[in-house]
Amino acid sequence: MLDCSCCRNWPSAFFLLLLLSLAGCGSIATQTSPPGNTDPPPAQTSGPTVAADNFDRADGDLGANWSVLSDFGGSDGGIQLLNHSFAPTNTVQTGFPTSIGTWTGSTSTFGPNQFATVQIAAIAPEQSVLSISAATSSGSSTVYTYSLTSGQPLQTPQPINITGMADTVNNGNFIISDLGMGTFTVPNPHGLNASDQTGTGISATDSLGGPVVRSTSSVLNGYYTYIGNNSGYVARGNGSTDGRVYVLELWKFVNGTAKEIAQILTSIAIPDSPGDIYHLFALADKVALYKNGVAIAAYADSSLTVGTPGIMTSSATGAGHTMPLGSNVGVSGMQFTNWSASDAPSTPSGWTAQATETFLVRGPAPSPPWSQVSGLSKIPSFASTAETQFGGNSSLVHTGRTWANDQSSSVVVSTAKGYTSVSILVRASTSEETFYLGEFHFTNGPGAGFFYLEKFVDGVSTELGTMPGTVNFADVLRLEVTGTTLTFKQNGNTVFTATDSTITSGSPGITGGGNAYIMFWEGDEPSQ
Repeated sequence: MLDCSCCRNWPSAFFLLLLLSLAGCGSIATQTSPPGNTDPPPAQTSGPTVAADNFDRADGDLGANWSVLSDFGGSDGGIQLLNHSFAPTNTVQTGFPTSIGTWTGSTSTFGPNQFATVQIAAIAPEQSVLSISAATSSGSSTVYTYSLTSGQPLQTPQPINITGMADTVNNGNFIISDLGMGTFTVPNPHGLNASDQTGTGISATDSLGGPVVRSTSSVLNGYYTYIGNNSGYVARGNGSTDGRVYVLELWKFVNGTAKEIAQILTSIAIPDSPGDIYHLFALADKVALYKNGVAIAAYADSSLTVGTPGIMTSSATGAGHTMPLGSNVGVSGMQFTNWSASDAPSTPSGWTAQATETFLVRGPAPSPPWSQVSGLSKIPSFASTAETQFGGNSSLVHTGRTWANDQSSSVVVSTAKGYTSVSILVRASTSEETFYLGEFHFTNGPGAGFFYLEKFVDGVSTELGTMPGTVNFADVLRLEVTGTTLTFKQNGNTVFTATDSTITSGSPGITGGGNAYIMFWEGDEPSQ
């Protein structure tokens, strides 16, 4: 049932559902197909490919389910198990390597649409944190008086980010050029003499990791996210620093060549905490990053079309070195656990994807390929994070092609707030409120709610099935119609089926109740 103008039977339907629940009745109301319309649905898979690793084993190598490659080759870089987490190496390395671990376990064949998720177990502390009490101008340099608050003793050269000084010219991002007894010197010709200061100096640690999608175990390929401390000094090797402390960066390897897609976040503070969860998605030509179920960024990129989910790390000390790093020792402070991956939404066996939507075009939904159901004629907008939601009077019907009568409509659920719904349509008309609808009602955001299967004929709804259930972030909802058989699925598993012969043609689409976001849509037809 829709939270929209065409929903007229919600109170009575909900009351009926309560009565059925109290009676312990979970049966599904169906309509009988007329003789001759008994087309069976095509063969289905039981669900998407999934893999998981909680790293709950002894410190050391990742183990037999993983293949690790580094952009510096050999044992340079690497990924280690540490404290039941994966972490950057802390062995000697001759560069600032990025290492990718590709899952090679028994479930290692993934469809192109996929995600990988990791949970932060520990955040690398700053290499050095200083309390600065005074500044003294000295020609083209400034000398600062300090005490070490935490971390390692200062070295030269070393990046330092100074904040909190009363005179703003004494603040900035510098490279330490000299050390004295309780002092350090930086090239700052604009410094002013100042005493009784309460400034702070931070030297970031270069220690990062994150999830990977569409990687390969034979050559460095994959989309990956740097999450963690990054001073921007060692990696650049140009004798200067840009003041970075913590970053979120999206990169890719294509046949061994690395390229940055976007610098999502650069912060002088640490915005993350242990327990935070990151998801990295590859959906058609969209690469998207989510933190704790909330979209952070999404970008279009078609460089990689296949591969396997995985993990990555990168580390260096961040101080006392210029490129090349020589006998540098990596920092293993950033640690991640509870990795999992899936190729949801995969096109099931027996079906062929005919159209997808990643919502990357910002603004109103483009026409073509999208039209609206009559009565739900408001045009939804696609958000800057490549998602969309539907108010009670908006819809999307894919009319950019002529659809076979047997078809499916699938969505990947993102965020839901409060009491709302996500609805998927098949055999939808744009000239009247006629369609089959599979819907999930969220009672209070992600989690518990109710599944519904309905038909709408010129705005009049008939319930074909209902049952309680749970839908969470990244779940895939799919409605199939083949002949007179309707099948409603969640993550590849059938929720319930029904038969009905009323609506014989139309197009797949989407609608919903508002404040429920989806990140991906796909329309399929049975394979020929």
